[in-house]
Amino acid sequence: MCKPSNWCKIQLLSLEVDVCDSGNTLTQDMEEKILSMYAKGMTTGDIESHMKELYGMDISDSTISRITDKIPLFVREWQGRPLEEVYVAVFMDAIHYHVAVRAA
Repeated sequence: MCKPSNWCKIQLLSLEVDVCDSGNTLTQDMEEKILSMYAKGMTTGDIESHMKELYGMDISDSTISRITDKIPLFVREWQGRPLEEVYVAVFMDAIHYHVAVRAA
């Protein structure tokens, strides 16, 4: 992980983001952003160019693939989680009619 002395602040569209200097490992936050972009349908090449453009970080396709390979692990963990005995479910159904009333 990055040490505090290696951190730099980058101002992007009035949003302040902490980024590691090049050559250091990615932060957990950056990995989560990569997973989010992948989940939204971006290819590894799209993510690579996006990270380069916005953060100035050179991340290879293989590094992005290594990060996205964690998804099946998260899915298996979620599927194996302990379930509650009872779940509350509320079903609502309605029909809305507009009725025109004519004056006599």
